Amino acid sequence: MPNKELITNKWGLIALLFVVFACGSTQEKNDNNEPDLAAAVKVLDEVHAAFNQKDTTAMYQHYTIATEFYGTDSSENWDMQGFKQYMSNYVASNNPGPNYQVKWRKLSPSSDSKVLWGVEELDYPSLKMPVRSTVVLENINGKWKVQMQQWHFLIKNETADVVDQLQ
Repeated sequence: MPNKELITNKWGLIALLFVVFACGSTQEKNDNNEPDLAAAVKVLDEVHAAFNQKDTTAMYQHYTIATEFYGTDSSENWDMQGFKQYMSNYVASNNPGPNYQVKWRKLSPSSDSKVLWGVEELDYPSLKMPVRSTVVLENINGKWKVQMQQWHFLIKNETADVVDQLQ
């Protein structure tokens, strides 16, 4: 006849192992709180493609009503409504889309993985100098949305004096 203490200890050990494995898998899920970078990259790629094609409907789906924009000109500071006005004028113009490409991109997540800060270098065929885009994306209800975007021209330090004199 089996020892009652052995049976109790066996069931206790099984219960303990169950708790350890259950907690361990929960802990793994919490520790692996990595953002879905592929989804964020897809959002940025779709924003750029829509801008190149002057497709504001496709572009706006990736923004929030609180999104802020800062263009390359110092006067280009817009909330979402101001940006929409700018884009309606741009789309109505005869200017072709810029047809720029992303040369490189780096995304860095916040500690809780709900916000991403991004830097991209853009290659504009019609410009002699590169453009850098900085962007903040927030994960809202499981979807990455652009909260802030800023574009600026990149000039070399050795030519900054020349550019400064043009101002």
